[in-house]
Amino acid sequence: MKIGIDCRAILNPERGEAGGVGHYVYQLVKNLLQIDKKNQYVLFFDHKIKNKKLEKFNQENVKIIFHPFYLYSQFVPIQFSSRLYDAAIEKEKLDVLHLPRLPHSPRKIKSKSVLTIHDLSVLRLPKIFSIKETREEKNKTSLALSFIDRVIAVSNSTKNDIIDLFNFPADKIEVVYHGLDQRFLKKKTPQEIAAVKEKYKIKNEYVLFLSPLENRKNICRIIQSFSFLEKEIKENPEKFTPVLGKKKEIQLVLAGKLASAVNKIKNKIRCSVSKSNIILANYVQPDDLGALFAGAKIFIFPSLYEGFGLPIIEAMATNTPIITSNISSMPEIVGSGNAILVNPYKIEEIAKALSDLLSDVELRKKIIKNYPQKVKEYNWEKTAKKTLEIYNKLAS
Repeated sequence: MKIGIDCRAILNPERGEAGGVGHYVYQLVKNLLQIDKKNQYVLFFDHKIKNKKLEKFNQENVKIIFHPFYLYSQFVPIQFSSRLYDAAIEKEKLDVLHLPRLPHSPRKIKSKSVLTIHDLSVLRLPKIFSIKETREEKNKTSLALSFIDRVIAVSNSTKNDIIDLFNFPADKIEVVYHGLDQRFLKKKTPQEIAAVKEKYKIKNEYVLFLSPLENRKNICRIIQSFSFLEKEIKENPEKFTPVLGKKKEIQLVLAGKLASAVNKIKNKIRCSVSKSNIILANYVQPDDLGALFAGAKIFIFPSLYEGFGLPIIEAMATNTPIITSNISSMPEIVGSGNAILVNPYKIEEIAKALSDLLSDVELRKKIIKNYPQKVKEYNWEKTAKKTLEIYNKLAS
């Protein structure tokens, strides 16, 4: 079997991507190549990374092709560049083509095709996206689903969204969870945690948020709920002694790549009575993530929508108690009893969850009790094996 995979989301092949679609493709391909020496793989990379090291992907059953047409994208319409890319795919006479994200200009090709849909936030949250973005996303997805042979959904929640929004046949959708980067399972020393805190200017105990700073991540409500928490700590400090100790000071660390909501968030921080205890850490280096999670008293993630929610399993791997939303995929991924689930639109609920987890030692123990067992469900080798099964079914 000859399998093609669009790897253009991988921009850092030497060390892997920290998150997003690039992280998914990197981990999927790396694990496929480890478990499958039988089938032939054609990997389509962006020409921009041609001079980077690709040793992890070089083996006898692999052919690497660099997409040469991105250079023209500033001079010609994206649809034309996409057609040139499609022609390069057709030339390889593939049995199966895996598109790990929605293509810019979907078009049916001769080989069997698999499309991974990570989330449908643009369609589920139309009020926080422009009319143009919503319309384009709906049209592109509808067109792609009209000819795709199999869809991989990253959660049952996403699968249900695809069925609901596009009336797509359930028997053509396979749910395949993301895996966990094994580096998060390595226990961090107090020295490593202290070094990361110093690097990101964290002086006290802290609540951590980690994800791109987008509108759907609900960060402004996190800031508001944190102010309520600080007010309660000042009014009733003894309540928090068991978790925060005598100092009873807490910071909010907002970490993640700058994105659509950054200006709104910065303004919210400027206007907050808690601004002196809010740290906008921006992008965090992948090597720092494990220690940053491990040092946090709480990981807070009350997103308005997630297709999967990778930071949730990273927090579980480091035994960091979680607050997350009671909607979309988040209850599914975190599992029953493994987090405080909140209505992400209700600031008082988020604030109460923060207060409970920073004052109740037994609740914290209960929340994290099943984390070591739960994270075993999320394994990139398992992801690769299930994906390979899908390829085999399509090609047979």
